[in-house]
Amino acid sequence: MPTIRSSLNDMPPERLISLLGESSLLLDESVSFIQCDPVSGQFGKSHQLFTLHIQYAEASTQTRPNRLFLKLGKSSKEFFFYNTIARSMTTPPLLRCYYAAYDPGLDQTRLLFEDLSETHFQTEWPLPPSAHLCSQTVQELAKIHALWWQDPRLESEFRSVIPQGRAWVDRRRLAREKLPEFMDFLGDRLAPARRKVYEHLLASPAHLWEKENNAPQQTLLHGDMHFWNVFYPLDPDGSLYLFDWNMWDAGCPSDDLAYMMAVHWYPERRQWLEGELLKVYHRHLVNCGVTNYPWKDLQHDYRASVIRSLLIPAWQWVHGIDAGVWWSHLERVFLAFEDWKCDDLI
Repeated sequence: MPTIRSSLNDMPPERLISLLGESSLLLDESVSFIQCDPVSGQFGKSHQLFTLHIQYAEASTQTRPNRLFLKLGKSSKEFFFYNTIARSMTTPPLLRCYYAAYDPGLDQTRLLFEDLSETHFQTEWPLPPSAHLCSQTVQELAKIHALWWQDPRLESEFRSVIPQGRAWVDRRRLAREKLPEFMDFLGDRLAPARRKVYEHLLASPAHLWEKENNAPQQTLLHGDMHFWNVFYPLDPDGSLYLFDWNMWDAGCPSDDLAYMMAVHWYPERRQWLEGELLKVYHRHLVNCGVTNYPWKDLQHDYRASVIRSLLIPAWQWVHGIDAGVWWSHLERVFLAFEDWKCDDLI
């Protein structure tokens, strides 16, 4: 058993050993020492992140990592993603996952990833990456969407493993139910014109802006697709990697795109890049073999996704997410709603 040291008072060696479970990579006899440190000392409500520094007892001709990335997350969704979905993907833009386990008693997923800190970077939130990196991100997203386009597993074995209430259709339903309370909470901080949009949304039939589950545009969604869930290469010719798949789902592809741009970008940057990035996305979707999705359909679906995104701030408020997050989302998505003239879809 290797010597294990932790810089955390609440992470004693014996707990770390239990978290690592049966990870053969770390409990191999050649591993002599493991140091566990928090990533930037930050701990979210849904996950904890650690860097593991590894030493080996003797030299080896095998290439073995000296640093690993440990993620402890709530729910089984990300475990299922790496244990099942990721294994079905060819050359995916994903971090290499050495070990994945799920403890149903604690509702906790344990994931052990390669560490890319020496070759990749993440932009500091809320600063966006360069236009070039945004384009690369959209291209990789298109590849993933194309790979899972209309795959029957999305509505059978994959959909069935999503815990109750953790599918986006359930979250939107909850947000819609709580929307009157959200508007009451905001009071006069919600402009009258925007209040009318929400009231119209509540009064309109959901099928006017909600995609049916069996729509031909169904694909695998990241579910939390913003530009800070991406590792960008320091080498201009390197590959980027999409991270944090805890909210993956099956749905309309433009939902990922609207969350990425309409929810997270203020008008100046969105108006500059949004239209071109949608074209880049569609072009790569077609290049990857998707032939049943005309450009006009993507434009229509994107507008519908902007409407659905109006519910995101309400859902975040219901779940106690910091107002510093959802208040900005509320402002940006309403501005996108106005720019895209989405009111005629509801």
